[in-house]
Amino acid sequence: MTCQRWDLFCRIIDNYGDLGFTWRLAKQLAQLGKSVRLWVDQPKLLEWMADPGDLASVHGSGISVYPLGDFCTQNPGEVIITTFGCELPDWCVQSWLSQAVYIHIEYFSVEDYVPRLHGLPSPIQTGPAQGKIRWHYYPGLARGSGGILRPYGWQAKDQPTQSWDKLFLMCYHCYALPVFLSGIDLAQSPSWSRQGAHGFKTFITRQLHISPAIPSEHLRYLVRLELPSYEKRFLDWCTQSAFDAHLRQSDINLIRGEDSLVQALWMGSPFVWQIYAQDDGAHWDKLLAFLQFTRASEFVYQLFVAWNLPKPRAHLSPEFLDVPAWVQAVVAKPIAWTLQNLEEWSHWSWHLATQLGPQLDLVSKLILFAEEKHQYLRN
Repeated sequence: MTCQRWDLFCRIIDNYGDLGFTWRLAKQLAQLGKSVRLWVDQPKLLEWMADPGDLASVHGSGISVYPLGDFCTQNPGEVIITTFGCELPDWCVQSWLSQAVYIHIEYFSVEDYVPRLHGLPSPIQTGPAQGKIRWHYYPGLARGSGGILRPYGWQAKDQPTQSWDKLFLMCYHCYALPVFLSGIDLAQSPSWSRQGAHGFKTFITRQLHISPAIPSEHLRYLVRLELPSYEKRFLDWCTQSAFDAHLRQSDINLIRGEDSLVQALWMGSPFVWQIYAQDDGAHWDKLLAFLQFTRASEFVYQLFVAWNLPKPRAHLSPEFLDVPAWVQAVVAKPIAWTLQNLEEWSHWSWHLATQLGPQLDLVSKLILFAEEKHQYLRN
């Protein structure tokens, strides 16, 4: 085992998923006995994202955290990792790249190009690192990809979710929420009251837990939104492990971004993913690839498309016709909110988690990949 020392570089481009992924990666590498230096442009965010125990023992656990702009006179680790939109600082390019394996982790996708491009070298063409090799690492679900991070100690659920009373919400701008909540109520009616002990019926108040990581105007909208059958709870910013606990304890997870998607996948409970919208509409191709790869039902297609529409379905303007034909076809059909479809959604999510379980996770694959490239560098 030659790759014991790892340098991870992270720049927060938009929201906190970049750091969320990189912090998870750093912790899992440290749990496997690796020495990790994490370089991040906003290290103060770890004061609320990291667990207090992690920060108190950060050096003892094998992780050291540094501001991204800090100059380092120490020797590099055997592996240098940049994540997503992060570039290496100049001092690192000039003094470290000749001594380490340089791997860039790309964004998650299950599109067809991922197995073709995963693990390919890219010679740097200009600047002080000209001629050095950067290896591209693509996280994904296909066996030819780089895999996904698996929660430490993960165990599969024994069976699919059978109740849908506790919802967790974290979204970008999303106007489909009232439709979703009323649809879930409609599908479960008349189960608002359930048979309890001694034959008495118990009224069920559903819970909607709302993350603070949503647009401020959306928060104001949710405060005003009348939800008679839901108890709304506005959550505070919380640690990564507390966030994961919210996902694990919820019956349905309405989430955004890729780090949250990966965690929701492992929970085995029904979820909807709001993908980060691209100006050129490329996110629709990414979403379609995900739905096709996971063999989603027509109902799941409808949920994911509705959750990602830029406006409420009833207010779509003519320019909406610019979206792909498959999106138009899905929107043209009303969502069939039935108990059978909710159960189908639940089985789909549970089956996804159980299918992923036997696969090698991202950290295991990444270590093997780095070891192989380190031997290549030495030769």
